[in-house]
Amino acid sequence: MAGRLAVAGRGLVALLGSFAWIALAAWSRESAAAPLPIHAQNVSLPSLATVQTFTVDLGTLPARPWLTVVAVPDPTHPNMHLSIEATEWQNMQTTPGDSCPAFSSSFVSTSGPGIATLARSLNGCDPRIGAFVGRTVNVKIRVLDFGPTGGPASASVLIRGETRPPTNTQSLEIDPPFVQQQITLPASKDTTLYADFVSGSNGAGDYLWAGPEVVLFSNPVPRRALMAFDLDGAIQSSSIIDDVDLRLRVTGVFGFGVPVALARVYPSSGVGWAEGNANAGGNEFDGVTSSIAAADWQYRSRPTAFWSSPGGDVVGPLLDLVTVGGSGPLTFSSSALTSAVQTMVSNGDDVDGFLLAGPESSGLTAAVQIASRSHPLTTIRPALDVAFTPTEVFESGSVATTTVSFISEGQNFRWIYDLDQDDVLVTNIGGICEVTDTSSPHHLPYTYQYGGTPGFVGVDCCTWRIEAASSVVGTGQALFFHNLDTADPANMPPDFDEDGIRNLCDNCVNVPNGPLGGSCLGGPTPRAPCHSNLDCGSGGACSLSQEDSNGDFVGNACVPEPGFATGTFSGLVLLASLTGIRRFARGRSSGLTPA
Repeated sequence: MAGRLAVAGRGLVALLGSFAWIALAAWSRESAAAPLPIHAQNVSLPSLATVQTFTVDLGTLPARPWLTVVAVPDPTHPNMHLSIEATEWQNMQTTPGDSCPAFSSSFVSTSGPGIATLARSLNGCDPRIGAFVGRTVNVKIRVLDFGPTGGPASASVLIRGETRPPTNTQSLEIDPPFVQQQITLPASKDTTLYADFVSGSNGAGDYLWAGPEVVLFSNPVPRRALMAFDLDGAIQSSSIIDDVDLRLRVTGVFGFGVPVALARVYPSSGVGWAEGNANAGGNEFDGVTSSIAAADWQYRSRPTAFWSSPGGDVVGPLLDLVTVGGSGPLTFSSSALTSAVQTMVSNGDDVDGFLLAGPESSGLTAAVQIASRSHPLTTIRPALDVAFTPTEVFESGSVATTTVSFISEGQNFRWIYDLDQDDVLVTNIGGICEVTDTSSPHHLPYTYQYGGTPGFVGVDCCTWRIEAASSVVGTGQALFFHNLDTADPANMPPDFDEDGIRNLCDNCVNVPNGPLGGSCLGGPTPRAPCHSNLDCGSGGACSLSQEDSNGDFVGNACVPEPGFATGTFSGLVLLASLTGIRRFARGRSSGLTPA
């Protein structure tokens, strides 16, 4: 009996020791916070009372963070119902902000049998990388129902940080084709040429001069004004020019009833005339020499490019002739001026603009002083009013930072489309609507051209992704409203699959394949919801960015192309290793033509 008791005693001690070891292991796991990602295989779940706890180091979360936990039942228990709880948040705020959850209570997954997922956004608390250093949370896994197979069982647990891109939509109101538009352009450059001082100019002065100075009643010495306007940067080359007014302000007159002629400067195929930095003194009737390249009586750009004829080359007949009686507004407006501007716009040769000249055969000094583009009073500077009718819509601008996620490659976290942190990147796709990286990360100009029906009423779309040398770093979409109110919710396209890409922009409307959620391509669970490749199992890939590998405008998530999953993995691993190569992302959308 004593022996049996001794054996039982030893067994009890061993059993108690075993429980102590389990308790110590649990205490150790809870007390030692582990960095992300945490991937635990074959986590033992012998009974419904078992709770497996992982203490997570939140200081290893990426920027704009989400904490995501995925628990996958072992293959013999596919219908096991698992529960995930995020609780015992340490050093976190207990009073929530507008978009920061309260951490005084637990968050529990609500998924049914099969794979369980819990995802909590911490972006509203602090979007910066390293914001949660010194903070932890306990993630607890338990079984609610083993299913028909019964216990015991095991599960695979993945705890990771995810970076989620913003998905706001940039909206722009677009003037449709064949609707007349009005635009006022300031002078892009201007100066005065002086016949009696051949190297003289006045590109930085407050005034321009047109007309001669007469010496001894017989030797007129002309001054001529040059001015140009950036038509090419403001009006599409296919536009129809309907009407043009050149508005100037006369600020002084030598003589009375001075005729002033307007001509077009001959467009040089080499170098345009240069404004220079000369700034004459007094009333600026006499010029000075520029210290940098500048136009003068002999040169388009001294000292490298001559005028064909001294005093400025002109082309064709005069565009207009107006008599000036005194100070005040001076306007040139004629069919010849409109025709000249049409030619400039159509040919893209607006760089040299116009020349103003006075009565150079006069026996008396007869010249007018005109406010230049440098005049301190902005309202009297030269202006060109153009009424034109576009025959197509062509829009350029800057992508708003609220619609594109910008990430520095120097930051220590994985990339937006590498949510499973396996260094496998999602391929880019070719397309029509372009966003160009100008190496300035917060200035990304877009180009959009509408090539549809004139008078179109509706919405058009452009989606893009921005890529850096070694990764995808952002996503965005813009809606272009033609004759529609951007503020009216009824005009906003829906997002049926809630993947962050609106139906109008989505190449797979009812199956998620956008930044907020994707669908598995291949693997054991094709088309299952996913946020990363690991969600899709062996051989699977998570479609998160409108992949269309055969270029048929239908996303792989809707019509998986043969061999996509296997081909993508090998290709993407190679792609991920190609550093130093900058790729540009372009999106596809109906109604767009190459810009």
